[in-house]
Formats: sequence, C-alpha cells, structure tokens
Amino acid sequence: MSRSRSFAVLLGGAVLVVALAGCSDPPQGTVSATNGRIVETVSNPPDKSCHVFVLNGVNSVLDNTLADMRLYFAPDCTGRNDYLSTHTSVGDGGRRLPTYRSYSFVGQ
Repeated sequence: MSRSRSFAVLLGGAVLVVALAGCSDPPQGTVSATNGRIVETVSNPPDKSCHVFVLNGVNSVLDNTLADMRLYFAPDCTGRNDYLSTHTSVGDGGRRLPTYRSYSFVGQ
C-alpha cells in the first residue's frame, strides 16, 4: 500500500471516529416521574430542549428512553443537576428526596 493511500485511509478513519463520537441515541421511549401522589409520563419527548415537569417538582424519575438525561433542581435546566442513565431510575417516592423541576437529554 502506498504511503499516500495509507494516509488517506488513516485520515478517513479518524473522520469517521469523530463523526460517530458526536452521535447519540434520540430519547425514544418514556420518561415517568412522580411526586408521590401523581404520575407524569411523557412518550418520545423532543430531544433538543429543556423540559419542565408538569407537576410542581418530582422526587422520583424513571428514564426509560434511549438517551441519558440530566435532572435539574431549577425549572429552567440550569444550575445543580443529577445525571440519570438510560433505563434507570432515581428516588422511590417515599422518603424525603430532592425535588427535580426540569430535565434535558445529554448530548442532544
């Protein structure tokens, strides 16, 4: 293999790796949240925005989507937040837990 062809293959592979690193799965699936009394479920939420929980804050969230998410304590997806991986949950709705007011998806 010639030196220029080897370089071209290497460069093409590097471009592919960079392109794939920027890709992430869309948040297909559901997000379920509760404040202990009422449950809110959102199906296939849009991926490029801040979402405010309809309930006045929730303390239990299930991310049953294909994308990781951030749970924020503020209603505008700013400030302190907790990370929630895909197909996991936080909180049990019973004991006193942090109140989340909004969420967004990671890498979207």
